[in-house]
Amino acid sequence: MQTTKTSVLEPVAESVPETVKLETVQLITKGFLGSCWYGKYHYLEPWIGCEHNCHYCYARSRKIIQNSLALHALPFARTALYYSSLDKLLQTIQMELQQEQVKILKLCRYTDIFTPSRVTDGTANAVLKTICEKSAVERIIITTKGIPNQEIIRLMGQHPERFSYNSVILPSSEDPLHLHANVQSEQIKTAAEIKALGIKTTIHFDPICYSIFDTSSQWEDFLIKFKTASLNRVMFSYMMLDEIMKKNLAEKLDPALFQQLLSIFDKQTTVDYSFVDEKTYYMDATIRQKHIELLAALLTKHQFEFTLCSIKSVRGVDLKSSNSNCPACTGDFYA
Repeated sequence: MQTTKTSVLEPVAESVPETVKLETVQLITKGFLGSCWYGKYHYLEPWIGCEHNCHYCYARSRKIIQNSLALHALPFARTALYYSSLDKLLQTIQMELQQEQVKILKLCRYTDIFTPSRVTDGTANAVLKTICEKSAVERIIITTKGIPNQEIIRLMGQHPERFSYNSVILPSSEDPLHLHANVQSEQIKTAAEIKALGIKTTIHFDPICYSIFDTSSQWEDFLIKFKTASLNRVMFSYMMLDEIMKKNLAEKLDPALFQQLLSIFDKQTTVDYSFVDEKTYYMDATIRQKHIELLAALLTKHQFEFTLCSIKSVRGVDLKSSNSNCPACTGDFYA
């Protein structure tokens, strides 16, 4: 995790605990080996917090987020700008993009550039406009559960070669994990509109959890929605858990749903990643293998371009089996 710079996130709270001063979110940080695109990019975090407030969100488990929220006396489901002044935020983004010589920019690691209030108040558009018009960034990678407004879509359409748009859309069986799960049709419509502008557009089934129990026909009906909208690129992954996520899910989910979730995870095997703070539990490999084979067969049948996340999902499975033949992401599928 990058911690070389001193955070200048402006605190709202009058007194800041000593622990909070140790590590907080930086405005721009470089990617790292073992992450998407093999570290050949930078992250931009124009604010902390995320209004999507998904029950499973991994950001809750990161000390860097916990510290940053404490700095602002802020709940996870609200956002605070990196600088309280939007003008200062935009000026600093411009300056740091130039200083770091950023060419590939990922929006964002810990939040969503299209978190609803930041679309509504114009902040998201102002950030994107600064990147497009006042920087030498060549590629802007957006992965979002949100929906950009028409002003943002027009801006993206003026620079189609610079954008990669990745919309996280999941089957309705995943709804218990999401507080804002009733926007699927709008997400598909928006993704189709953006693709029509010549922008590389990918649908993310990220992460698959409860839909592991969906039948082949349910998945096929879901996929046909995208083909009907001329959306034919898919990345998928399987959910991972850690103890903090498990605690949050136990509090938020119906007990039967929580136990169903736990039943598909390998409780004996944990993995330590250098860039996370908690031991991570993978979904059971046998369950993943069977589902990868099902989904790969359907995606092939309907002539999708597709890939499986190589960070979250490939451990313990055979992607070259005769039943799956599923490509693993090499870092450039949707970048």
